[in-house]
Amino acid sequence: MAELHFQYKQGLVQKEDYLSKLKDLGASEDIIKSASAALPFRTPTIKSNNIQSQTSEQNVIIPFWQMTQDNSYYCGPATAAEIIRAKTFTSYSQSDLATPLHCTTQGTPWYDGAGGSGYPMEDTLNSYCNTNNYIPYGTTVTASGFKEKVVWDVDNQYGTAGDAYEVSGSNHLVGHPTNRTIYHWFAIYGYQNSGTDILYKDSVAGCSDISWSGNVPASSSMNYATLAGIVNGRGIIW
Repeated sequence: MAELHFQYKQGLVQKEDYLSKLKDLGASEDIIKSASAALPFRTPTIKSNNIQSQTSEQNVIIPFWQMTQDNSYYCGPATAAEIIRAKTFTSYSQSDLATPLHCTTQGTPWYDGAGGSGYPMEDTLNSYCNTNNYIPYGTTVTASGFKEKVVWDVDNQYGTAGDAYEVSGSNHLVGHPTNRTIYHWFAIYGYQNSGTDILYKDSVAGCSDISWSGNVPASSSMNYATLAGIVNGRGIIW
């Protein structure tokens, strides 16, 4: 299935044949549904913070695996592992990624000024994905800026790392308790309705170290403006 998917993304297999062959290989309905939303690769462009996205009706990066974080403060390593695996088809342990991410028991910093660009998530994704395309967008995040950058990433097969700043009593990611302030990395992998709804994976799902993890789905969607507000104050690595 992975080989067939890559052939499709390269434009070597037409979409109708791609979906038909997936069914012949026994793909589940969820895989078929995700595959039907995927687009072939677009010619990548070096990006900057004022790039204009080419918005399609919907698109997803597939395959894109949710990974449960190994402990309560490993959301950064889990997010990086998800994005790197989807881009390179190579799996890295969360403990291995924790070092370049400068992750401590306090979590993975948005910016710490230590080495490289000073943004540990940016440096880690660029290094492990063998690219220089990842850059930060923050700490002031607008809804339109967030949307265009996420759509560009998905259309060009780059997962986006979001750094949520969930303020108590305000908007939170799906299933997160709204009566507390939470800092949390999560991976964005798709969009629907021309970017109005953003699809993301949440590594909290399945984490036994977090008491409320049972309320959190592995995959969720959220309005782009709401999600932009959630990462405002920190930002995204896109």
